[in-house]
Amino acid sequence: MYKVIYDEKQVKKFQDKYFNKDDIYLTYMSARKKYEPALSSKNGCMNRKTISGKSSLIKNLKHYEISQECYYDYDKSLVIPPHSLVTYCSVNSRDVKKACNDMATSIISIAFDGRVPNIKDGKLNTYLQKHSIKKYIGIDFDDKDEKTFENLIDDLKSKIPEFDIIETKGGYHIIFHKKYLSGEAGKYVYKDLKKKYPKIDTISNDLFSPIPGTLQGEFEVKFVTQM
Repeated sequence: MYKVIYDEKQVKKFQDKYFNKDDIYLTYMSARKKYEPALSSKNGCMNRKTISGKSSLIKNLKHYEISQECYYDYDKSLVIPPHSLVTYCSVNSRDVKKACNDMATSIISIAFDGRVPNIKDGKLNTYLQKHSIKKYIGIDFDDKDEKTFENLIDDLKSKIPEFDIIETKGGYHIIFHKKYLSGEAGKYVYKDLKKKYPKIDTISNDLFSPIPGTLQGEFEVKFVTQM
């Protein structure tokens, strides 16, 4: 069996922190070429699932724990190995109204043009991925150097009073509420901080993060106590 969850308590903690019971979120599995070079680069978003904020994220993730040899590379020539897999979840809820509007517009346009629709044109999940209700900001820091990361955290604390840290296979995700980015703090985070720390891969208002309590390329993703 493919193993996704190693610590249910951390998965539940992630859901309790970021999920609103009245909203919709997305999870998906990815097979990363950087973890297994033999793979194609077309397995970035496999088996995408919606989840209601009041549903169990643990149960959602267990649907990915299926028999090995059930996940194949995009070209079907290679069974995807467990050490290449990671499961992501949206930190922000999805904007269902905008997603539905996009899907309806696409389908109507195809009907009037007389084209043969692609199956993706009718898949709501495709449009949900594009639209979020932006509440949280995520910094993706791609470095495991402890001293550099400690300096980054110290600098961030001077502007952002509250944030969470998730340790990933290649670095850290730092997540905080967008309300803290008003005025000078916004300029500092988006411009000054990224310039000072070139290992910041992205600062995103729609972060999809590996989930604490799950495996990312066989690495145990986890919440980190603030330094």
